[in-house]
Amino acid sequence: MSSPARWPRIVQGLLALNTIIWSGIAIYSLLEFLRERPEPVIVFTVVSLLLFGNAVAWGFSAWGIGKRNRRWYAFTLVLVITNIILTFTDQVGIWDWLTAALCFMICGILLFKRAYFLPAHHAI
Repeated sequence: MSSPARWPRIVQGLLALNTIIWSGIAIYSLLEFLRERPEPVIVFTVVSLLLFGNAVAWGFSAWGIGKRNRRWYAFTLVLVITNIILTFTDQVGIWDWLTAALCFMICGILLFKRAYFLPAHHAI
């Protein structure tokens, strides 16, 4: 049997890794947009903000998933599934494959080991 703390720590690590990757993508994209000054600027500004927002969401998930709370579990699962779907709606590159692989690992652990992430049920 696994230690109860093992699976949440593994998922927190994967979520933190995704946070770092998305932060890097957001910073790189913003720097590229600023360097190239593409038109229309508002579109690229919104894209950069969405990338940063995604990084922040991953960070919150990494922080909250270890709390054994249904809302954090649901938030993280929705975030992971949404990112899996959105990964394949644009040009797919190496970073997309990397984040998709992380998302599939996180999703699998969350679904198959959900008892480690949800509050324990107490018999009355």
